[in-house]
Amino acid sequence: MPPLGGLSHDDRLARTGLSRHDEDGDLVLRRALALVRGRPSTGIDLQRYAWAEPAIQEMVSAIVDVAYELSSRRCEASGPLAGPLKT
Repeated sequence: MPPLGGLSHDDRLARTGLSRHDEDGDLVLRRALALVRGRPSTGIDLQRYAWAEPAIQEMVSAIVDVAYELSSRRCEASGPLAGPLKT
């Protein structure tokens, strides 16, 4: 997974959670996702910071990867057709 746009703490959480396939890893992934508040860099002037768009897209992709991994793990732990994710 690419670095989350220089956000080393978020990146560390994501990498730790993705590398651990246990309840602690799932908890770390949930903590990483809890830090997400909308699209990265919302509110910036994209014409002025057009150069940042690739980094923003990397962050969005990394967030989606973490969410997908966590949801896959929870579905596997719950069994087939177990219903929505439980927190």
